[in-house]
Amino acid sequence: MLTRLYIDNYRSLTNFDLKLERQQLFLGRNGAGKSSVFEALDSTVRLLRGEASVSQAFRTLGLTRWETRSTQTIEIDLRGQRTSYRYHLEVEHDRDRLQSRIEREWLREDNRSLFSSERGEAQLYRDDGSLGPKVLVDWSRSSLPSIQPRPENRKLTAVRAYLARTVLLTPNPSTMGSFSRREESRPACDLSNFVSWYRHLVLAQPTEMAAFSRDVCEWMPGLRALRFMTAGESSGLVTDWRLNGGADGTRDPADDLVLTFDELSDGQRVLIALGAAIYALGAEPSTLLLDEPDNYLALPEIQPLLRLLREKSDLQSLIASHHPEVINDLAIEHGVVFDRPAGTATRWRPFEAPEGTLLTPAEVISRGEEDAAPGP
Repeated sequence: MLTRLYIDNYRSLTNFDLKLERQQLFLGRNGAGKSSVFEALDSTVRLLRGEASVSQAFRTLGLTRWETRSTQTIEIDLRGQRTSYRYHLEVEHDRDRLQSRIEREWLREDNRSLFSSERGEAQLYRDDGSLGPKVLVDWSRSSLPSIQPRPENRKLTAVRAYLARTVLLTPNPSTMGSFSRREESRPACDLSNFVSWYRHLVLAQPTEMAAFSRDVCEWMPGLRALRFMTAGESSGLVTDWRLNGGADGTRDPADDLVLTFDELSDGQRVLIALGAAIYALGAEPSTLLLDEPDNYLALPEIQPLLRLLREKSDLQSLIASHHPEVINDLAIEHGVVFDRPAGTATRWRPFEAPEGTLLTPAEVISRGEEDAAPGP
């Protein structure tokens, strides 16, 4: 899992060094920097997947406004079963041309180099630390996605694969349709492609999706099944609902409802999409970033998701939320408060309620009475 994130010269994050846990709740006012942390990490992951150039992932306008330096730095620490790794990225910006390139990039296992790149020249290493070939690389993109897996670089490819499984989700139900023309192997950040992704998951992870289907029918009273229907060249996700019987206790199955996915409420769509995401990503070691996932959920719908996140021991979950149900459940053991005094740099501290308070964590946050001691 990810154990540390260092970000410098990115929006309000300067010399920002955050320790990460398996489950963590990010708290703080709007504008304190919670989403910036997620976006910096997501931009790095997109770079490492090969989905974006460095100029696309790290825009020059994202430099800290009051800084004159033109270099951004990102570091990610990971812990494996027996060892630890650190990935380091330095992005150099041309403020006049609004362009950027990778100045320096490296990956190390403890103090042993696995990969290093500087100013367009990359040095490869074997798992035992011995030197491999040196190659010229494109400064505008990360070199790591282009390295082919070989028996001597299994550690590098394992770290790269783990980072590639880091997913940021900010659900927006208004963008979720009912129909899919093709399968998609990765979710969009807003889950706008959920139906296409779920279509892929049903085939790629049948065991996890079968378990998810059973659970979601318990979370949503009346729901009997999720299934696909063919509609021309597309497949549509539909939901089967059991109606209550009449006054005499009888019911006619013919009266049951079939609703397309976009006929469901916003909250129902978000609950289904997030539940499927947790099941899918929790099947192997992964990190899930959830940016205010609970905006559309009713109180009874939040606890099943929190319980599921606790049960998925291979899934690291980092959550930014203002919801009182989430705060009361996670803040005392897992809460981190983000603060940005007078609009300056973001800082953080562990959540601490005032000693002897009878207030819930959500009430402490809403009244601004949490411990205001400076953080790291």
